[in-house]
Amino acid sequence: MPGRSKAYESIIKGEPIRKLNVPESFNVLIRELKGLGLEVELLKDGRIIETQKPEPTQNKAAEND
Repeated sequence: MPGRSKAYESIIKGEPIRKLNVPESFNVLIRELKGLGLEVELLKDGRIIETQKPEPTQNKAAEND
């Protein structure tokens, strides 16, 4: 099942499970290309597709200060 860890997280958090269309490995490739300074735009039928925004990470050690 694609995206099973994200589906599991959604179940645990009580959130709806989002339909995943793009494999996570593709998202990693896009992030690496952007990290190299390349502008990457995904197109479908000549229109730009919005990519997923990175999820914010929380540093639990910083929260305890």
